[in-house]
Amino acid sequence: MLRAVLQRDGRAQLHGLNLRARFIAAGIILVMCLGGQAALAFQTASASRNAVATMDRTQSDLQLATEALRGLVDMETGYRGFLLTGRIEYLEPYESGRTLYLTDVEALRRAAADNPEQVQRWDDIERAAEQWRQMVTGPGIDLRWRVVQGTADMSAVIDQQANGKADFDHIRSLFAAAMSAEQDVLRSSANAADEANARLQAILIWGSIAGLLLAVLVALRLARGIDAGLAELVRATEALASGDLSSRIRSRRTDEIGRVSAAFDQMTDALERDALRRDTMLHLFRAFAHEDNPNRVFDEVLVATRQLVESDGMAVFRFDPNQRRLVPVEGTLSQLANVSSLECGRGLIAKAIETGRIVVENQYQGSAVAVPSMLAAGVGAGIAVPLAVEGRVLGALAVWRLQPSADFTPEEAATLEGLCTVGAATLARVDRLQRLRAEAGTDVLTRLPNRRQGMDLIQRLIKLSDRQGEPLSLAVLDLDHFKDVNDRFGHMNGDAVLRKLGRILADNFRSEDVAVRWGGEEFVLAMFGATSEDAVRRLRQLLQTVRGGVMIEKEPDVRVTFSAGVAEYRRDANDLEQLLEAADVALYAAKAAGRARIKTVEIEQPTEQKRAA
Repeated sequence: MLRAVLQRDGRAQLHGLNLRARFIAAGIILVMCLGGQAALAFQTASASRNAVATMDRTQSDLQLATEALRGLVDMETGYRGFLLTGRIEYLEPYESGRTLYLTDVEALRRAAADNPEQVQRWDDIERAAEQWRQMVTGPGIDLRWRVVQGTADMSAVIDQQANGKADFDHIRSLFAAAMSAEQDVLRSSANAADEANARLQAILIWGSIAGLLLAVLVALRLARGIDAGLAELVRATEALASGDLSSRIRSRRTDEIGRVSAAFDQMTDALERDALRRDTMLHLFRAFAHEDNPNRVFDEVLVATRQLVESDGMAVFRFDPNQRRLVPVEGTLSQLANVSSLECGRGLIAKAIETGRIVVENQYQGSAVAVPSMLAAGVGAGIAVPLAVEGRVLGALAVWRLQPSADFTPEEAATLEGLCTVGAATLARVDRLQRLRAEAGTDVLTRLPNRRQGMDLIQRLIKLSDRQGEPLSLAVLDLDHFKDVNDRFGHMNGDAVLRKLGRILADNFRSEDVAVRWGGEEFVLAMFGATSEDAVRRLRQLLQTVRGGVMIEKEPDVRVTFSAGVAEYRRDANDLEQLLEAADVALYAAKAAGRARIKTVEIEQPTEQKRAA
């Protein structure tokens, strides 16, 4: 288990290194391995050098030993020649041999100072040689001198020579033992040198192979780690290229590949946010392209805000021209934490409207001082964006967060600003569209619905009458002798009469009724919930109002009247066309009866009288 933990920790530490550090670490490992190999090779080479040096020293010692032995032999030869001949020239090799012997033995003793056994051997040889000189050669030479002088006979010399031969052979055997020991040292040194050379060769060969294999393994390890990281990066890149924005690497590496992977994930997150922003804005554009309801525009703005920006509270407001202030749009408040949060939104929006631009309030930028209500709400950050077009405020959006450190980023602020710009442009378009529709369905002179708009409104009343079973009466009204008014007072005054009549109709009929300028001096009235009798009564009251009122301010003596025909839905007709035709018949009946009166369909009119007046 400990080994597994160490291996896991080692891999974690390795993954924690960047690529440069990994290569440096690999280089250090290789250098350490090569250094170990070099150290071992140096140690082996040192052993080989030491063995060779020992061999050289041993060979030198053997040479010294050989010369020492030759000097000892020269002593024995000169001694024996002097004993046999008595000639003095034989003493010269004896003395030179003794000098050579003593010098070489002393050198051998110094050379073998680190080998006590060998030093002891040379001490024994020197002691034996000195004893042989003192007890054999020295007395023998003295004896031979006495023979020469005639004080001794030759038989004593012969005995002395025989007695000294055994001692000399003993010294030679000591020499042989010492030289044999040196030969052993020479052989062992040679063997040690051969073994060291063989080991050095093996170290160089196998060490090079091991270093090469280690380098290959390290390179493969690094390459596999790099390939694994690059493979993940390639996979994620290919997925991104195919349009998959959900692919992430999520690498736990901290090296260059890990940093590249983290940067890739950040880039993909940004692309995904951009894609979401693009898709949301595209959906918004499509939704706004055909939208004609301002409340749905506000709702779409809030939905898009919820998708694009994380928040704890948001609200959208519209500008109420009647109250001259911003009011929350019903049904669009979302995720409100408390009432004070809504008040915070109001405070943000008030500042945005006051400055005419987007307001971003982050707590750590002094926002709590700028918007005091944020302190009571515990709000950490807020954004308010006015929905304004050409300086005209149509509404506003407020978004806030309650966490103390949840600041809004410039990217989020720009996103909301773009969103509100599109929303404001759509609200302006809807407002223009509604005004155009209203103008298209309104008579310019009387400000009553025109014939096209009036037919739609009357059709709605017919459907409502069918659903609720309520009566519905329709009247066709026509000013009497209106051509004379135009001829006598001019068309400008004639238009004034029509405007006045339009105001009278708008003031004397309920909001559920419909008053329409049908064309020229002809008007159509649809009265919901009224029978034909109710309609006749109301129209007679209207006739009295028109007859007694001042229709032209500059010509107060001018008085006008009107004639009207009334038809009741389901009693006199079953659809709008039949209803108009029946009321038109009643109108002609009223004109035929002398004008300034109201008739219903119940009065039969001859066909030839139609359109008479």
